[in-house]
Amino acid sequence: MRFCFRFQHVRVRTHAESIAFYQAGQIERKVSDMRLRQVLQKQMSLYNWSFWLNSAVNIFDYVGGIISYLVIAIPIFGGAYDDWPPEDLSALISRVSRELPPELEFDLKLLNSVVRRHRSCASI
Repeated sequence: MRFCFRFQHVRVRTHAESIAFYQAGQIERKVSDMRLRQVLQKQMSLYNWSFWLNSAVNIFDYVGGIISYLVIAIPIFGGAYDDWPPEDLSALISRVSRELPPELEFDLKLLNSVVRRHRSCASI
């Protein structure tokens, strides 16, 4: 769409003299406005998709962290690790917080690949 608008702009600049001679300024303006409107609609659609996609990525990132801490918090506060020394307990918490369940890890990889593909298309 941007290319169509650029082409329209270059065409108007190139043929400005003949457009003025034939008094076709209003027609060219309508065509240019229509193409600009199409570009703006596409850009708005792209920004909307980008917003929701980035929101989903951030939510999945936070949810993954929260779930991993909740998984270890239940047995810790339930008293299962009362006899452990603090150093071992903190090592356990760090190890568990870095490991994601396989299903969630697959979802995050899939979502990240979609984001990369979307960003590469958006930069064209």
